[in-house]
Amino acid sequence: MQAQPPSKKAVDSLVNLLSLSEKDEKIDVFIELSYLFSGEDRGLEYGIKALKLAKKLENKEGIAKAQNCIGNYHLRHENYAASIKAQQAALAAWQELENEKAIADTYWFMGNAYTDKSDFTSALKSYVEARKYFERTASDVQHANTLRKIGVIYSKLSEYEKAHEYYQKALKLYKAKQDNQGLSSTLNNIGVVYSNQNEQAKAWDYYKKSRLIAMKTNDQFMISMTTGNMGEVLSAQKKYREALPYYQKELKILRELNIKNRQIEPLEYMAQAYAILGKIDSAIYFGTKAYNLGTQIKEKFRMIEASKILSEIYSKKGSPDSALMYYRVYTQYKDSLFNRTRALELAEVEQKYYAEKYANDLQDQQKRRNFIITLGALFVVSVFAIFQWVFFSRQQKQKKQASENIELLSQIGKEITSSLNLEEISDKTYQHLNQLMDASIFGIGINIPEAEIVEFKLALKDGKKMKPYKRSLHYKDQFAVWCLKNKKTVFINDLEKDYSQYIDRFDTQLESTLSKFEDGTSIPEQPQSSIYLPLLADGQALGVVCVQSLKKNAYTDYHLNILENLAVYTAIALKNARAYEEKRQKNKQIEKHVKKFRQANKLIQEHYRELNRQKEHLEKTNIKLKQSQDSKARLTAMIAHDLKNPLNVIFAYSSETEAMKAENSQVRKQIQDIHRSARRIKSYTNDMLEVQKYASSNLTLSKAQHRFHKIAQEAIHYMKPFVEEKSIKVQNNIAERLQGKFDAVYLERVFENLLTNAIKYTPIGGAITLSSEEKGDIVCIKVADTGQGIDPKDFENIFEAFNQVGNARDFANTGSTGLGLTFCKIALEAHGSQIKVASTLGKGTVFYFNLPKVEVTETLATPKDNKQEPLPVTDAEVTGEISPEEKGVILSFIQSIADVPFYKRKKLEELVDQFQCDPAQTGVQQWKLKVQEALRKRNKIRYQELIVEIKPEA
Repeated sequence: MQAQPPSKKAVDSLVNLLSLSEKDEKIDVFIELSYLFSGEDRGLEYGIKALKLAKKLENKEGIAKAQNCIGNYHLRHENYAASIKAQQAALAAWQELENEKAIADTYWFMGNAYTDKSDFTSALKSYVEARKYFERTASDVQHANTLRKIGVIYSKLSEYEKAHEYYQKALKLYKAKQDNQGLSSTLNNIGVVYSNQNEQAKAWDYYKKSRLIAMKTNDQFMISMTTGNMGEVLSAQKKYREALPYYQKELKILRELNIKNRQIEPLEYMAQAYAILGKIDSAIYFGTKAYNLGTQIKEKFRMIEASKILSEIYSKKGSPDSALMYYRVYTQYKDSLFNRTRALELAEVEQKYYAEKYANDLQDQQKRRNFIITLGALFVVSVFAIFQWVFFSRQQKQKKQASENIELLSQIGKEITSSLNLEEISDKTYQHLNQLMDASIFGIGINIPEAEIVEFKLALKDGKKMKPYKRSLHYKDQFAVWCLKNKKTVFINDLEKDYSQYIDRFDTQLESTLSKFEDGTSIPEQPQSSIYLPLLADGQALGVVCVQSLKKNAYTDYHLNILENLAVYTAIALKNARAYEEKRQKNKQIEKHVKKFRQANKLIQEHYRELNRQKEHLEKTNIKLKQSQDSKARLTAMIAHDLKNPLNVIFAYSSETEAMKAENSQVRKQIQDIHRSARRIKSYTNDMLEVQKYASSNLTLSKAQHRFHKIAQEAIHYMKPFVEEKSIKVQNNIAERLQGKFDAVYLERVFENLLTNAIKYTPIGGAITLSSEEKGDIVCIKVADTGQGIDPKDFENIFEAFNQVGNARDFANTGSTGLGLTFCKIALEAHGSQIKVASTLGKGTVFYFNLPKVEVTETLATPKDNKQEPLPVTDAEVTGEISPEEKGVILSFIQSIADVPFYKRKKLEELVDQFQCDPAQTGVQQWKLKVQEALRKRNKIRYQELIVEIKPEA
C-alpha cells in the first residue's frame, strides 16, 4: 500500500533534531526520516547515513535498525535481492543482541521479500521462524499475519486444502482482535481459493465481504485486489466484456499506488479476455506489457503466467514461432519454480516445524510435571526420581525417533519422487511405510475421471499381492470414493463405530468380493482400523492411498502425520509420472505430425516443380498462339484495308444515281443488288478493322439519344433482300417508345450482325423476332430465331474471332469472316454491357443484351448551338443528276475535309454547315443535306458512299 507523504512539520522537526541530537540519537532520527521518505530516493540516503553512523559508533542496535530500514526500502521498490541481503544483515545483528521480537519481525519481512521473489521455500522457512516467536509471545495479530502469508504460498502452489486451513486459523485470530485490515485480506484470500477450485459463487461472496471492509477503512490496496478478483469471477463465468472494467479499475488504483508487481495480474487477465473476445492485437499488447513488467522486476511466478498466456494468444493468431518461443519460456520458469525438489523442500520445512513443535510440547509437558513433582512430599523423592528418569529416557527416545523419522521421510520422499513408473512408486511407498507404521493392508488407487472409477493396480496384505480391482465413483458407500469425492481424510480406529461418519452403509459382501489375493482366495478377517488419504496436486485428486490393520485403535495422529507426508511425496510422484506419460504421448503425436508434414511437404515440392514445368510449357505455347493470332490479325487488317479501294469503285458505279440511269428495270435491280453486296462486303471489312482496332486500344463511341425500335428497323430494312431470299418472317416487336443513349452506328451494325447470324441458321420459311423487356431502368433487347440451335458447350467459343460453330452454311452465297459476333461482343462491352446467348438444339437461339433506357425528350440528337435540324432526304426525292460543274464544287469541298477522319464528326458537321453553295445548284444542296443526315445518324457507311459518288478513288 502507498504510504502517506510526510508532513512538512514532521520533517522540519526531525531535521532540527539532527542539529541538536547527540550522535547516538542521530541514528534514530536518520532511521525515522528514512521511513518517512520510504517512497523516495531520500529514504535510502537517510538509511545509508544511519548505517554509516551506527558502524562508526559501533552501535549494534543502530546497525540492525538501519539494515531493517534499508531492507524495507528495497522491498517497497521491488528490489528483492537487495532487500533480502539487508534483512539478513539485520537478522545477524539482532541474533547477536538476542532481541527475539526484532528477530521475528525481521524473519517476517524476509518472508515477504522471498514471497514476492517467488522463492516459496525460503519464504516458508522465514515465516515458520517468525511464527514460533509470535505463538510463544501470544502476538495474535502478527501470528495471524504469518498464518495468512503461509496460506498465500500454498494457494500459489495450488495446495488449496492447506491454504484454506491456514486462512481459517488466521481469520479466527483477526476476528478475536477485530483487525479489519487482516479480515479484509484473509476474506479476499479465501475467495481466491474458492475461485481456483471453480466455486465462483462462494468466491464472489467472499470478495464482496472483503471489499465492503476495505471501503469502510479506505484501504485502496485491498479495494484494488477485490475489484480485480471480482473481474476474475466474471471471466470464469465467460462474462469477459463485463470483467474488463473491473481489471481496468484495479490497474488504475495499482498505478496510482505505484505497486508494479501487482499490476502484472490485471494485465494478464485483460490479455486473456481480449483474446477470447477475438481482439488479438489488444490481447498481445496487454500480454506483452505483463511479460515485460514481470521480466523487469524478476517476478518469476507472474512471468510463468504471462508467457503461458502469450503462447496461447500467438497460437490462436496463427504465429507458431512466437507461440513456441513463449511456451519455452513458460516451461523453463515453471520447471524452475515447481520442480520436485522445491515441493520436497516445502514439505520438509512444514514437517520440521511440526516435529520441533512436538518436541517443544514434550519439553513443556516435562517442565510442568517436574514442577508438580517438586511440590510433592519429600518421602516420594527417591521413588519419583526413578520414575522421572524412566519417563525422561522415554521422551528422549521419542524425540530421537521423531528426528530420525523426519530424516527418513525426507530420504523416502526423494526416493519415491525419483521414479516415473506408477508400479514402482507404489512398491517403494509400501516398502518404506512398513518401517514407520502398521500397514498390514496397503493400496494405492489411481483416479480415472474419464471412466469414473478408482483403480487399485497394487494392493498388498502382509507383503502378498492382492488381485487388482476397481471401484465405481457412482457407488458412494465406499471409503475410497468418499475420500476422493470430498478430498478429505478417512480416519477409522473402530470400523463398527466410525464408519457412519463417512458412509451410510458398510457393504461387507462388496469388500469381501473385491479383497482377494491373486490366487483367488479371500482375506479371512475384516480390517478394523483404516486411514484413507487423497493424493492431491494442483487441487486435483490424483488418487488415494490406504493403510489398514486388523486391530482396533491401531493408528494415532502420529501415524496420520507420517502418512500425510508420504502422501505428499506420492502425489508429487504420481503427478510427475502422469506428466511424463502425457509429454511422451504428446512427443509421439508431434513426431507423427512432423513425419506427415515432411511427407506432405515433399509432395507439395513435387507438385510445385510439376506446376512450374507446366507453366513454362503453357507460357511457350501462349507465346506461339499470340504470335499466330497477331499474324492472322495483321493479315486480316491488310486484306480489309486493300479491299477498300476496289469496293469504293464498285460503290461509285453501283450508286443509286448510276442505277437511275439504267433504263431497263432488270439492269437497275442488278445494279442495286451489286450495291447491297458491296455494302455487305464493306461491312465485313469494317468488322475486321474495328475488331483489330479494339484489340490494340478501345472503341470510341459517339453516344446520343435514339429509339431502339428505329435503329433495329433500319437494320431490318438493310437485310430485307436476304430475308426475302429465304422467305423468313421478321418481326420488330421492340416497343417504339423505348429510347436509350448509345452509338447508333455501332448498335445498328450489332443488329445487322445478329440478323445475319439468325438468317444464316434459320431454315427457309422460318421466323426471326426482335423484342424488348423492361427491367426497371434497364431494357433487355432480344433477337430470337427458329433455327437449328447451338450446342451449350460451344457458348464460350462463338464470340471468339474467326470462330464458326458447326457446319456454318454460306450466307447469300458468300463466305463468313467469323467476326460478326466478335464485333457484337466488342461493341456492347464498349457500351458497358454484355451479349449473352440461350439456345435449344433443334428449336432455335436467342441472343440478348441489356442497355439503360432514358426518359423521352422533345427532340432527339439535337445539334449544339440550336442549329436547325436538316430535313431527311431520300433517294426518291433526288431529281436529275449532279452536273459536272456541281461535282467540281463538291469535289473542291471534299478535298478541304480529306484530312478529317469520320470519328471527328463534330468537326465534320461544323465544316459541312459552313459549306456555302449557290441555291440554284440543287444537286449540291441535296448532296449536302444527305451528308448532314449521315453525320447526324453517325452512319459512316452512308457518309463514305456519298463521298465515293463524287470521288471514286477516295
